Amino acid sequence: MSEITELDLLDLKEPEYDYQVTNYQLIMGAVIPPIEKLRSLSDKQFEDCINEWAIGYLRKKYNKVYKCGGAGDMGRDVIGYYNYGEDKEKLIWDNYQCKHYKSPLGAADIWIEIGKLCYFTYVKKYTLPNKYYFVCPQSVSRSLHDLLNDKKELKKLFIENWDTHCKSKITKRKVIELDSSLLKHISELDFNIFTYLDPYELIEQHRQTQYFAFRFGGGLHKPRPKSQLPPESLAKKEIVYTKKLFEAYQDSTGEDIKTESDLINYRSLHKHFKRQRIHFYEAESLMRFERDTIPPNINAFEELKDEVYYSVVDTYENNFNDGFERVKAVTDKARAISVTSSNPLSSVLTKNDQHGICHHLSNDERLDWVNIDDK
Repeated sequence: MSEITELDLLDLKEPEYDYQVTNYQLIMGAVIPPIEKLRSLSDKQFEDCINEWAIGYLRKKYNKVYKCGGAGDMGRDVIGYYNYGEDKEKLIWDNYQCKHYKSPLGAADIWIEIGKLCYFTYVKKYTLPNKYYFVCPQSVSRSLHDLLNDKKELKKLFIENWDTHCKSKITKRKVIELDSSLLKHISELDFNIFTYLDPYELIEQHRQTQYFAFRFGGGLHKPRPKSQLPPESLAKKEIVYTKKLFEAYQDSTGEDIKTESDLINYRSLHKHFKRQRIHFYEAESLMRFERDTIPPNINAFEELKDEVYYSVVDTYENNFNDGFERVKAVTDKARAISVTSSNPLSSVLTKNDQHGICHHLSNDERLDWVNIDDK
């Protein structure tokens, strides 16, 4: 092997990037596009990805989603029912056959799957689906793509391949000959049901689930909606924290304050009370955003509440002249917190959220404002 001279190295060109390199990329490495991540998933990871997609996306499309999988599924993997609960013979459903192969799906890979559907509809184990999708991370080969767009040729080649791919492989219990009766059944079937779900489309559908950031990265992909404004009347979920606020106002004024109407003669307190309700609903909207965006086992909002609590508790336990002074000191402290960037909600968090979380902690009986040594 010839030596690489200094001149050779000087002739090399610096790599050029079509994007701005960020500090995050220097720490974490280059961003891997979702399609590349999908193609690199292991069997188990792909199965998990399909479960996330079925739970987060298909359940919104159908009134019932059922995942079969394993032996005895009779060629059905993920089933989406449009009218589950109606008569078995009248069910309208789609089938998703998920295949985790390292290369694009070819015609030889699907004959057995089509064979199962033809046979089990022939013996009336289930009805013909509305659509039959092949789902695979590497998509389908060019030849299979063309074949799925030529249903007449698809059916012809399938029948020709029956003996090789289906006859002895549909069930271990028997050899299934393509006799005249079964052939007639196949001939009458509408092969327009067969198609495939492009992996880019699978990614876009998965993007609409709360699992996308966890599976493919890239941060929270959904914009946070505007927060709900407080309703005119107190909601049931506001009873606890507002009762404690009234106690704090009463502790400050020495007057009997048990409802919002009792604040009419205290303009500054009334304005303060209205702001606290706004902040409570800010934090409430963050909690709902978490439920719609992040998998349920992440518990980002609960971790955020813990972080706020442990950041304000020393201030909370100080001595104050009255409960209202404690409310202001604790919420001011909460607004000053720099929440750890490791929390998935940190990128959409506002100071109003941190303020409102104090009232969520009050609802949880973790913060009181009056006579805290007696609690």
